[in-house]
Amino acid sequence: MAKVKAKKHYYFPQADTQYLNDLGRQLVKIYENTNLGSFKTRQRYFKATTQFVRAVFDTYGIKSLNNIQDKHLKWYAEKRMEEGISPSTIKTELSAIRFTHHINPNSKYDLSDGTEFNKSLNIPSTPDGRVDRAWTPAEIDRGIKLANTLQRPEIADIIEFMSVTGCRLDEAATIRKHHLEDALRTGYLHLTNTKGGRPRAVPLDDKAMEVIQHMNSKATRGSYVFVPRDQKVHQLKKSVQDFIGRHRDKIQEAGRGSSAHEVIDGRAGISAHGVRHTYARHEYDKLTLKRTPREAERETSHRLGHGRPEVTRIYLAKRS
Repeated sequence: MAKVKAKKHYYFPQADTQYLNDLGRQLVKIYENTNLGSFKTRQRYFKATTQFVRAVFDTYGIKSLNNIQDKHLKWYAEKRMEEGISPSTIKTELSAIRFTHHINPNSKYDLSDGTEFNKSLNIPSTPDGRVDRAWTPAEIDRGIKLANTLQRPEIADIIEFMSVTGCRLDEAATIRKHHLEDALRTGYLHLTNTKGGRPRAVPLDDKAMEVIQHMNSKATRGSYVFVPRDQKVHQLKKSVQDFIGRHRDKIQEAGRGSSAHEVIDGRAGISAHGVRHTYARHEYDKLTLKRTPREAERETSHRLGHGRPEVTRIYLAKRS
């Protein structure tokens, strides 16, 4: 089937009906003109919305994406439930449609609040992701020691750095020397290359400052702190993920899943992202010594770069 190609790699399958092709061009144009969210997220949401557009056109014959309303989302969600699609997938698809509606400057109708809308449709509740993915302190130590033993100091360093700053792998991989110098001056790690493009300043405790001081002493100005000279950023990220996957059985404790996707007794196998869960757990525990659980949860959420504390509860696993 022929496809209409647009810049930034957004594609809408060519149809036999001109009206549907027009909807496809509208959708492509909407996504061409936004930088909201990461590119991967936009691609995923574009694909999900493409499926929705084709389905809603067949039933409602809409001729403009400006006219999307709650009734269209309700019909689509019910259709997907009848098809046996999982609740989590349906909710993700609805989020994609809402995102598209949000970035469309010509949307004519307001959509209902997503949470209340999902409840009104009785979409079955799904597990909220509260699987324990955090590395234990012993696992962090083993991972660092093994990487150094195998002469992979960049992997040892980035694991340690993520564990004390809560950085995502993407964020840590693009840290430069000037970020570390600024952190040592101010006591905060200022991040701008973040998911969703939301800058944040992470307060640093004594342990984090010590780690950053050590990293800074080895860093070369003008280059990425953790990326070897013969690698690109994406190659470093893949090497970290591959290292953890290849040596998972040597690093993690018994009783965990054999992969990041397998869960045994509530504990998944370790992953690069799991180091961020370790940071969240540590920060929450520290904060609860001086603040209420709700305040600690809110502050931990801020340090992770999440706007909603309920997302942070996933990082805290079984905590209420």
